[in-house]
Amino acid sequence: MAERDLVYSSPTPQAVLRPLKQPLYDTENVPSAGGVAQFIFFTRPLGQNLGNAPVAIKTLADTNMTQASQLGTPQEFDLYGFNVRLGNVVTLADFQAVMDQGSFVFNYGQGRPWLRCPLADIPSGVAPSGALSIDGAAAQVVHDLPVQGVPSVKEFYNFCVGKKPSRIRSNENFSVEINYPNGAPNPAVFVRMQVVLRGILYTSL
Repeated sequence: MAERDLVYSSPTPQAVLRPLKQPLYDTENVPSAGGVAQFIFFTRPLGQNLGNAPVAIKTLADTNMTQASQLGTPQEFDLYGFNVRLGNVVTLADFQAVMDQGSFVFNYGQGRPWLRCPLADIPSGVAPSGALSIDGAAAQVVHDLPVQGVPSVKEFYNFCVGKKPSRIRSNENFSVEINYPNGAPNPAVFVRMQVVLRGILYTSL
C-alpha cells in the first residue's frame, strides 16, 4: 500500500491507519404496539439488546459498532452519506407508516444536530430489485416490494460539502435519531429498521 493511502489518527498518541471502504450500520426494531415514537441508533453495540420487541442480542447482522456512540481508539471515519432500509418483508402500508411520517437527525459531538431532514429523504440504497416479490407468510402473497428511491449501490443521501466528507474522530460521540412527532408509526407487525453510514473507515494496520 502506498504511503499516501495511510493516515494518522487524532488526537495523540498517533497511530498509522489503513483506509477501508466499509460502512457503519446499526439496527432497531419498530414495534407493532407500545407507542414508541423515537429510535436512537449507534448507542447499543454488539452484544447488547435491540431496543424494542422482539428483544434479541445484537450480532453482526444488526450492527458493527463495538462501542456505544463512539468508534474507539484509534479508528476514524470519513462520512459521505446515509441510507435507511426496512426489513424486506414489509407491506406498503407499513412502509408508508414508518418512512413517510418520520424525521431523521444526525447528532455529532456534544449532541449537536448536524443534519435534520424528513426520513423520506433518505434512500434505501442496495435492495432487492424487480417489480414483484414473494412475502414470507405461510400463504404466500405476491406484492410490490417498497423501497425508498432507486435500489442501487449508488443511492444514498449525500452528506458531503463541496465533495468533502465529514471526519468522525475516535473519541467523538455520534448517533442517529428517527423521530415521529405526530405519533408512533405502529406497523401491523414489527419492522426491522437499519441505518447505514456510508464512507471510509480508518483502522489500525
